[in-house]
Amino acid sequence: MPEQEIRQQRNATFDIIRVVALIAILMCHSCFDNFPALMGIGRYLGVTFNFLFLILSAFLLGSSWNNKGCPKLSFEYVGKRVAKLSKSYYPYLIVLFLFLYFSQDYFNWRNLMTHTLYLPWFDKIDGFGHLWFMTMIVLCYISIWVLSNLSKWAYRPNSLIYGALIGGGGIDWCLTDIGLPGYMFPYLVGYLFVFTYSNRILEVISKCSISALLAQFLVINTIVIWSFYNSLYEKSPFISYLIGMISASSIFCTFYVLFKNTSRIKFIEWLSGISFEIYLVHEFFLGRFSIYRLVDNALLGFMTLFSSNLYKASKMHLYTTLIIFVY
Repeated sequence: MPEQEIRQQRNATFDIIRVVALIAILMCHSCFDNFPALMGIGRYLGVTFNFLFLILSAFLLGSSWNNKGCPKLSFEYVGKRVAKLSKSYYPYLIVLFLFLYFSQDYFNWRNLMTHTLYLPWFDKIDGFGHLWFMTMIVLCYISIWVLSNLSKWAYRPNSLIYGALIGGGGIDWCLTDIGLPGYMFPYLVGYLFVFTYSNRILEVISKCSISALLAQFLVINTIVIWSFYNSLYEKSPFISYLIGMISASSIFCTFYVLFKNTSRIKFIEWLSGISFEIYLVHEFFLGRFSIYRLVDNALLGFMTLFSSNLYKASKMHLYTTLIIFVY
């Protein structure tokens, strides 16, 4: 199969995985919002599928980087990636802060500044904490820029990653102790690992049988769900994020092989194309502004939430695309 066709096939597979992750994230916040009995499954969905989003980014960027011979990246590379995020993120912030200003009494300029500088993880707004992901993804971009520019003597991927994992617990504790989000560290290590070995990982899992992958998928995710239901997150956030990364990796490997021969599906491709905008807008009808206060049925509530987010995200994507086209 020609390289271009292989790339298109891979993108179709990634689109399916991205849409699955998106639906899981919406379900996660639905569990937190109105169904306390499902808190365990909500934790599992949130930790696992947020990292799955990061895995997709790491594979796409890492494969391109490896295919080009692992060149040194300029800081302009980071700027271009952040600029691509900003096309949707900044219009969203304008709407968000106007909404907060006119409807609530907790608007402040510090929030506006930290969110504009991609630092919402360190200054979360009640009801819109999902924007931590913006800080995480920019940290990932900066980290791969640093990784690509390490000299040959310093660039030892195995040593770097194993050392980072060994020291991860201590760093997590230190960051958490001073009020910073310690779990950014295991996510960052996982992202760099996938980025560095992206092509090698895809080659290995492509050789695995689907029965073996389904077996490990069932075993791993059953154990992880059980752990979250037994309050692992409350007992050890660091360990819970590590096993969430394992379950995310398990899901990716299984779905990649399961859907690797799937042809492009227009609706899935469209959903994948606006998945970032859906992620941005989805908490508007959760938390204090929950749609579940109006819709008491779980399934109907989720369908209403999903359809309203599709509408908002598609409009947002259209408007930002038109603005970019005009200017």
